[in-house]
Order: sequence, then structure tokens, then C-alpha cells
Amino acid sequence: MEKKTTLQIIAVAVISLLIGFGIGWQIKLVQVQEEIDWMAAQLEKLYIPGVVTEIGDSFLVMEVEIPVNIFESEKQYIRVNVAEETEIFRFIETAALAEELLLSPEELEELAENLTGSSQKIFLSLKDIKTGDQIIVTSEENRGKKEIAASKIEISYQ
Repeated sequence: MEKKTTLQIIAVAVISLLIGFGIGWQIKLVQVQEEIDWMAAQLEKLYIPGVVTEIGDSFLVMEVEIPVNIFESEKQYIRVNVAEETEIFRFIETAALAEELLLSPEELEELAENLTGSSQKIFLSLKDIKTGDQIIVTSEENRGKKEIAASKIEISYQ
């Protein structure tokens, strides 16, 4: 009788262990699938660097270099449509920001207390983009199109 009870306890323990392992494995698989889906979504976004050649009311045209092979690239022009929800920004060094704003020592101290890090993200509008600016456009659309909608535009100043 004792042997039978001991075997039942061992069987229940082994079955419980296997069920727990199976549940844990399923949870981990779901987490891994979520990470894969997130990475795939990031890869679908395009990050296109280029130089602004024309600016309109709700669009800009940028010149991009498309690699043809390892030694050559060709220039193409892409029309970038800019909507109200398009995020336009640039990063600026905190010290340069203070200098650009012509702050007094007291204002500079107050700014330093409110800012963190060595650079700050400054939000801008389409009016702040100038012909010749180097930009990086983030878009959800396919490569190879001559016209895309921008979700983000980062302006790079030299």
C-alpha cells in the first residue's frame, strides 16, 4: 500500500512538473513571438537619408543615393508627403542650445536643471526645413517608391 501511494505521489509530481514546464514553454514562446513581431515591424520601416531639394506646402523633395552595386550609386528624387502628425525634429547639443538661445547665466543654470543628457530633441515644423538640409525620413511605405508619406523627419545640421 505504501509503495502504491509513493508511486502515485511521484507520478503526480512528474505530471505536475511536465505540465508546469509546458505552460512555461508556451509563455516563453508567446514572448519570443511578440519580440519577433516588433522587430519585423521595425524592419518594415524605412530610414531614408537624403538632401532636401524642394519644399512645398505639405511636401518636400529629397535627393537620395541608391546603391546600384558595391562601387556605384545613382541619384533619385523622392517626394515626401508631410502630414500634421509627421514628427519633425532635430537633436542639438545642450551647450549649443543654450548658446543659440542667448541665455543669461541664471537662465542657463535653470535650463541645465531641466535638461538631461548631452543633447536634446527639438521639435520643429516643415517651415524650419531649408533646401540643402540633410534629413533622415522614417516611413512605413515600401522601398522603390517615388513618393512616400513620412512619419518622422530628423534634420541633421552640420
